[in-house]
Amino acid sequence: AILNHDLNTICQHARAAGDPVCQSQFRSGSGIAPEELNRSVMKAARLFDNGTVDRPDKGDELPSGSSLLRGQYLIEEYLVRGGFGITYLARDSLDRRYVIKECFPGALCCRVKGDIQPLSAEVADKYLSIRRHFVREARRLAKLDHPNIVKVHQVFEENNSAYMAMEAVNGEDLLSIIDTAPARLTPSVG
Repeated sequence: AILNHDLNTICQHARAAGDPVCQSQFRSGSGIAPEELNRSVMKAARLFDNGTVDRPDKGDELPSGSSLLRGQYLIEEYLVRGGFGITYLARDSLDRRYVIKECFPGALCCRVKGDIQPLSAEVADKYLSIRRHFVREARRLAKLDHPNIVKVHQVFEENNSAYMAMEAVNGEDLLSIIDTAPARLTPSVG
């Protein structure tokens, strides 16, 4: 579930991009239909994640060439940023490609000399809670084995953050398919 604070942050950026539903603040009882709210939030989140909307916290990404886990992974490029993480393309020490997701709830933290730091003492506990949840979720995902679920190869903590190394899979992401070809997701009848 998205917290009101997160909705407001996303919508601030969506308003800048001209989203009509986000022209007003979201509050319970605002009269906005749930499905309209959901569509608008998904659109705002895509703008936010894809960097279409300028974000004040850009620049916190690890630069290309950064090393993780004592040199086991080398960051090749930044891929995307979401509300709770930054995703990179990387190579391991055997020259295999991986996607690495870094726990980075941008509303709560920033990077200082390579390490992730909470923005204030007031949000430090929330940041640590999110990081613990990220590690638990990564460990659960690592136990799954299904052809339609990306495999998690490693979970580790470094830079006062947590990371998940996953197999790199080429293809379209689900949000792009929903935008460009939603019929592909509907089973054919006949």
